[in-house]
Amino acid sequence: GRAKGKEIWIVDEAGLLSAADAHALLKKAEIENARVLLVGDTRQLSSVGAGNPFKQLQSYGMKTAQLTQGVRQKDDTIKNSINLIANNEHKKGLEILDQSGKVFEIKNSDEIILNMAKDYLSLSQKDLKESLFISSTNHEKEEITNIVRAELKSRGELQGTIKTNSYVSLDYNEHALKSAHVYSIGDVLIPNRRSQGLKSNQVYVVQ
Repeated sequence: GRAKGKEIWIVDEAGLLSAADAHALLKKAEIENARVLLVGDTRQLSSVGAGNPFKQLQSYGMKTAQLTQGVRQKDDTIKNSINLIANNEHKKGLEILDQSGKVFEIKNSDEIILNMAKDYLSLSQKDLKESLFISSTNHEKEEITNIVRAELKSRGELQGTIKTNSYVSLDYNEHALKSAHVYSIGDVLIPNRRSQGLKSNQVYVVQ
């Protein structure tokens, strides 16, 4: 499956590369005589592994092009606000949004949920498909989703029912996972690799 002729390898979110991964990648590119284009933002998340090669390469003179003009925002007010915030003028950026009436403050949680659901449901069919709501807690997300789903069902726009199971990580670190006392009856384990007689990607339930 090799490409014919010259190749360019594009690495998105390059800030997540560790020193070891970046070294292996560049050595491989050298062997394959390929060009490497690293794309990302040094101010965003860095690698979990050691080193920060994306930032270091730029510091030591790697040829760099910067995207300074926002193209995602179509609304001029939001675009101006985003540009100010990107240039560390956070107060001015937020003031523009506030003065233009694009910031709504509601202190009651139930009102927030109801208003978000109503705003979402008031959109046209086209905008509805291209829009999403973002909430700060899982509780709000579930409540808004339930209101939206019930309304779409009553309109006849949502038909049929499909049930799915979703797993929520227990967020234990590797050390804790080795201790039996952290587990409860009904917990589900899906090992990433074969270990201690357990098969990888197999579902196990604590009895």
